[in-house]
Amino acid sequence: MKELDDFDGYSVILLQREGEWVVHFSELSNVAAFGETIEAALDDLHDNWQYIKEDYRRFREPLP
Repeated sequence: MKELDDFDGYSVILLQREGEWVVHFSELSNVAAFGETIEAALDDLHDNWQYIKEDYRRFREPLP
């Protein structure tokens, strides 16, 4: 499981809705993930975050 400090200081919101977990950054609500468990959702969010950071680097833009 990924730790909450793996998200570069961004705040992570954890919600459980209808049997699944939804996690997203409070500062970047469009960066989100879903999972049947909180661990799965956080792992997915971590993977999504890595892809997004790579896109910012590739286009030489600062992270928001």
